[in-house]
Amino acid sequence: MGFHSLVEFPAAMSFLAEEGIQKPTEVQAVVIPKLISGESVDVLAPTGSGKTISYLIPTVYHIKEQEKSRGGVVDRPSVIVLAPTRELVGQIVAQYKKLSHHAKVRVRHIVGGDHDAKIKLCARTDILISAPGKLAQALKKKLIDVTDVKYLIFDEADQLFEKGLQNELITIVQAVPKSVVIGLFSATMLEDMSSRKETLFGSKKFKVLNLHGANKVIPTIETYNMRVTTNEKNEMLALFLRRERRPGVVFVNRKEDAQRVFDFLRREFDKRNITLLHGGMSVEQRRVSYKLFLKEIGVMVCTDIAARGMDIKGLEWVLNYDLPSAAQYYIHRAGRVGRGEGNTGVVYNMVTPRDGEIIKEINQHIRNQTAFKPKEIPAMGNLKTKKDGKKDAGDGDKKKKFKKTPRYVVRRRDD
Repeated sequence: MGFHSLVEFPAAMSFLAEEGIQKPTEVQAVVIPKLISGESVDVLAPTGSGKTISYLIPTVYHIKEQEKSRGGVVDRPSVIVLAPTRELVGQIVAQYKKLSHHAKVRVRHIVGGDHDAKIKLCARTDILISAPGKLAQALKKKLIDVTDVKYLIFDEADQLFEKGLQNELITIVQAVPKSVVIGLFSATMLEDMSSRKETLFGSKKFKVLNLHGANKVIPTIETYNMRVTTNEKNEMLALFLRRERRPGVVFVNRKEDAQRVFDFLRREFDKRNITLLHGGMSVEQRRVSYKLFLKEIGVMVCTDIAARGMDIKGLEWVLNYDLPSAAQYYIHRAGRVGRGEGNTGVVYNMVTPRDGEIIKEINQHIRNQTAFKPKEIPAMGNLKTKKDGKKDAGDGDKKKKFKKTPRYVVRRRDD
């Protein structure tokens, strides 16, 4: 089945051809017709499955059809897309602008710390992408008219619902027309999703679409559990990066620790492109850092701010310097690699003696996935650093150099 069978929209076909996309994914084949027909949807689909395009095409198609029926454009937005982070907002904007090149629609965005938000909101627009807090603030100040909004999209809906943004979301939902078409898109499901939907949307009916592979890690991902002590983490990371020259992301739980790991790596690898991303950085710092990483595709040290939704082209691996606090966050981190049909990726986990409970939860959450069965490689002993930068793995009095063949040291997933 091709996209032509889903919607007759020449601009979208040109956009898809430019992106090298020939046929719809499962989520696109199911969601595009439903959104075009005006059904509200609650979509649970795996990371990297093409959720953005599944709402991108129907919303732009609606705008162009609206222009035909009205005989021209309107000044107020027809589509609002909400996302939890600045980086994801920027990524969604980039996708809309690619399609806009062919469809000629006006796309604007506002995020926290955006000093030009008032100017942007006064400008004519068709599609507005925003973080919830900034949009709710603009609505309260009456800086924007949302009476023509037809589609309200929640990208990474589960995170939007759990971030303590309920008041902001209620402000937005109450401001748009009651007839608005809602699109909820997530890769993992909250246990109390039904009650949260009822709180926000009342009795509004949703077509619930729980697609194959949702709430799971992509099956083509390999996984390695690296047994270390807390004090060995930096040494192991340095050894890892001397062997691993491909682009990747290092996840750290706290922004203070992310800064510390970043500073360590900059000292160890002064000629390598290593960037930092966490919520304590200014808007401009985050923008510059993320742009530099995308430009050179090196190594990014970050908190979970990069774990949701962002599609980083060419990403080969992620390493959990710290394991996340819950299995669902692990799924989002792992979902940064192996995205798209035919692509693979690798996830490396540093597992300390303190991580026993969380690694059991992660393994139990995804126990039947073959991706979480690492190869049997001998367990790691103490790391020794030589002056020439080479490292040994010791086991009591017996020392062996790390070889190139087995990539890294792991133990079985069910330890």
